[in-house]
Amino acid sequence: MLNPHVSVIVVAHNRRECIRSAIDSVLSQSLDRNSYEVVVVKNFRDPELDSYIEEHGISGIYTDEVPVGSKLAIGIKNSSGDIIAFLEDDDEFTAKKLEHLSSLFARYPNLTLYRNPETVVLENGSELSYINREKFGEPIDFSDSQEIFRRLGHLLTTRLPFNVSCMAIRREMIEGKLQDLARIERAPDLFIFYSSLAPGKSILTDMEELTRMRWYASSASRMIGNFSHVYSKRKSFSNLAARDREFIFNSITDPVIKKNFWKINSWIVIESVIRNPAADRKKLFKLGRDYLRDVSKTSERLPPFFIAIFVVYLISPGLSRRIFAVFEWIRVSNKWKSLTETRMQKNAQD
Repeated sequence: MLNPHVSVIVVAHNRRECIRSAIDSVLSQSLDRNSYEVVVVKNFRDPELDSYIEEHGISGIYTDEVPVGSKLAIGIKNSSGDIIAFLEDDDEFTAKKLEHLSSLFARYPNLTLYRNPETVVLENGSELSYINREKFGEPIDFSDSQEIFRRLGHLLTTRLPFNVSCMAIRREMIEGKLQDLARIERAPDLFIFYSSLAPGKSILTDMEELTRMRWYASSASRMIGNFSHVYSKRKSFSNLAARDREFIFNSITDPVIKKNFWKINSWIVIESVIRNPAADRKKLFKLGRDYLRDVSKTSERLPPFFIAIFVVYLISPGLSRRIFAVFEWIRVSNKWKSLTETRMQKNAQD
């Protein structure tokens, strides 16, 4: 089977520092240049960059739209490839990325989504692997909708549904959902993941690190800082993530997946409600009750902390919010500390 034509959608919002490197990484592919097209969607004009884009036969599109989902939707609408890969402005592709994914989609006709692991590039140039916990290498086949539901809880605990710069999807799976994608602000990767799921289809991830993800202090602003800063950032993020899941829910057409969607995703709504001082206690109680009842039917593990915080919330909403905030502050601070220590160890070895 001939390799499919690939479209690469590069998106940028305000940031100008890294987009040239992102574009160069796409232009430096081992795949024949005639086998793929590049579309850049950004919310700023830059004469030098715009000239560079035009000189290299790239389709450059300016938009005032803010949501990243909207930029992705605009890019897809203005592309023609059978396979669509995505790249955010502060990430890069390795040279063999497009050749590799193109061959996979050609080899597996029922493959709808490919997701590669990423290499984390620290601000000093050091690199760290960010490999999937499971060493997948063969397609994950879905015989029917029930099979998707049975495996969904586990798949959501892996890296498979995260980071659009690591994802490529068949056009047919997402082209009819661009209106919903355009409304997504925080979870375009999860939207793409759900769009790829269908009976008789398959998804795949392997051990090929084909995306370089830059990691620096400014890009981790919601992970570091004092108690109030972290809590405020995470509250905003979780509220938008909960809203995004409503849009994802609306885009699902499979009746089994749609019926069971909230059995797996209720926790993000519970988190959002707990953070909101004006939350409806009855709404949270119903969500929590349904979640605890239904999640046991899936392969997802019950999160003890969310169960405990849910119970505390029913007794004292204010206390539950403070406990949740302290937990979040400790968790994200430790995550940043761990990454910093790893970086220091890497520097010492070098």
